Amino acid sequence: MVIASQQHPRIQDRLTLADYLAARHVVVTPWNETRGVIDYVLDGLSLSRQVAVQLPSVLAAPFIIGRSELIMTLPRHAAETLCSAAPIRLYPAPFAIARYSLKVYSHAKHARSAAHAWLREQLLATLPRVPEQRPPAADAPSGPA
Repeated sequence: MVIASQQHPRIQDRLTLADYLAARHVVVTPWNETRGVIDYVLDGLSLSRQVAVQLPSVLAAPFIIGRSELIMTLPRHAAETLCSAAPIRLYPAPFAIARYSLKVYSHAKHARSAAHAWLREQLLATLPRVPEQRPPAADAPSGPA
């Protein structure tokens, strides 16, 4: 999903690809990466975006977006959760983005401790359950879905 200010001067009822590419973007790079996941998706489409602000965490993003002309692309669950925090609107991304898996890692030294097990359970409990999509069987009929 893409979030933008409710008062964005150029984005109203829908977000077009031209609007998306013309906008300045906020990107979260928690490990100080030089690019975000969406930049790699855009590379595959021979497109690029202008990143204006890089943040180490998504928590400040809705407040920045709600009071600026910047936009941000993020997972649906995060976007829907952040909507109540600031005056922002949600728009479907104007291009296809592959699903991803969120993984939780633990250091081997602590992976079996009760404290880490509890923390993993808490993290997983906050995430929406999405059924895993499997590719069709080799003998399944092909054609449009």
